[in-house]
Amino acid sequence: MYRDDGAGGPIQTEVNQANDPLVRNLPSLNQLTVTSFPSGSQGRTFRFQIKVVTTQRDAISSISFIELASVPFKPVDKPISDSLVTSDNTIKVSFADPKPDNGGSPIISYELVMDDGMSGNFTTLVGLDANSLLT
Repeated sequence: MYRDDGAGGPIQTEVNQANDPLVRNLPSLNQLTVTSFPSGSQGRTFRFQIKVVTTQRDAISSISFIELASVPFKPVDKPISDSLVTSDNTIKVSFADPKPDNGGSPIISYELVMDDGMSGNFTTLVGLDANSLLT
């Protein structure tokens, strides 16, 4: 199995190590974990290709593209609930501003759920779609 450098170079680097004994001469191999990437590879798109050599002929697979992601940042703090409940049964819920280092993933929805106060099931009040950001 071969990969490129994550910058569009030729697909010629054997994954993990050259002549890897965990890959070579194992015809039943159906899974491989790639652990060897250049430093600073997060966010790069790597191209992979499998080359099979037999006594009859050689074969090369299609090229696969895989983006190497990093571990996402911790989610933003949970909402803060005010203790003020008005006579018309209104509860004010304030959401903390998203941290600027949320990994580039925008918040597209909030879900607000409520317990019935008697350890029952939670009921969705608002959420699960992009319009809940406007509510």
